[in-house]
Amino acid sequence: MNVQDNVNAETSVPQTVVNPVKHLTAPKICHNMNCGFQTHEPLTKCPKCKRPMWTTNEFRVISSLLVVCGLLFLLIGGGLGYIAYRNYAYTENITEKHQTGIYFLSAISIFLTAFGLTVITAGGWQVIFGRANKRLIVITITFLIVFFLIVGSGRLILSLLGW
Repeated sequence: MNVQDNVNAETSVPQTVVNPVKHLTAPKICHNMNCGFQTHEPLTKCPKCKRPMWTTNEFRVISSLLVVCGLLFLLIGGGLGYIAYRNYAYTENITEKHQTGIYFLSAISIFLTAFGLTVITAGGWQVIFGRANKRLIVITITFLIVFFLIVGSGRLILSLLGW
């Protein structure tokens, strides 16, 4: 075999050039649960639904803010529960208005704590798996609406009682 045969053998094989930059970058994903468009192109908005497109790591960083917000709700709810406990445990003569206020403070504490746990769960799911869970989001939004309705009706009840 001579040198010319080696050159012909090397050039006769079709060479496909793969764009290394395209495969080194993480895919951009539309995190809309109804869309799910993916691309390696540097797009900022989804061409289908016009929502922002992120890589999975960017989405995890953004979702970690949910965990932080959930922790804040959890701390606020726990603090209000502690205040309600201290008022109930260390008050000698509890009037009816004082007792009603303690009950409402306890209820708000329970709902804030439960909402904080729900937000932590939804954010933790998104951080771990890199995708949103539709059921957890629906539960979180429903919980928030119910919480606002209960707080609003509690405020109405307090105003009707003359507080």
